[in-house]
Amino acid sequence: MINVPTSTIPWLIGSFAFLLFGLRGASNYRKLHSPLSLFFSISGFSASLAFFFYSVPLIFTTNQDVLLVVNIIGDFFLYVMFVYQVVILHYLVFKNKIPLNVLLVPVILIATIGWLSHCYGYIVNGVSVVNGSFEYQLPLIANIIQALFLMVVFMVGIFMLLRIKQQSDYRARLGLLGIGILYILSGLGGSLNVILSGESNNSPAIIVSYIIGFTLFIFVLITARVLSPQKKR
Repeated sequence: MINVPTSTIPWLIGSFAFLLFGLRGASNYRKLHSPLSLFFSISGFSASLAFFFYSVPLIFTTNQDVLLVVNIIGDFFLYVMFVYQVVILHYLVFKNKIPLNVLLVPVILIATIGWLSHCYGYIVNGVSVVNGSFEYQLPLIANIIQALFLMVVFMVGIFMLLRIKQQSDYRARLGLLGIGILYILSGLGGSLNVILSGESNNSPAIIVSYIIGFTLFIFVLITARVLSPQKKR
């Protein structure tokens, strides 16, 4: 019998939302050839895969060995997404001030340490589904590194909202609004997840933060499509 743990619901929605985000970035990159669109596309697909591994396998199994492997894989894609948030932040703010390579080397090193510490936590402490909640315990260093990257995610969201006033096209404005909401609430939800790590990440605050962010992004994206002028034939 298929059982859907409550804690997987925001991750299921998030996987779909980030897939749309990745597809939107890829579509914009084909049209505009903008590096920012490419970065967003890679970020979206990476996050979608991470949330997929966090959710879909838990629907079909509670086997701890399977959950261990899929969460290690999911965290790999999560940290790929984190690294690209630094790339995006560099492009938005520091492009003409600091060479990207100067940031990438330490960022990749920190991300690798973060991912390996996640792996260590899963292997040593185990993972499980208890009363519909996914339970795990991570080392302090893992939580610190993840919190630092989530701050970057939140900052990218803020900068995207600030760029709205620079756009005259309403579709572009809606797109930036959707991205800003997605990033800010994902950053907040992720931060709550880190704070409550090792306890119950079935917290209503986490679920509400994620679901509102994901559904608002999907709503804004669909609204922009529906209200767009039809091309003349």
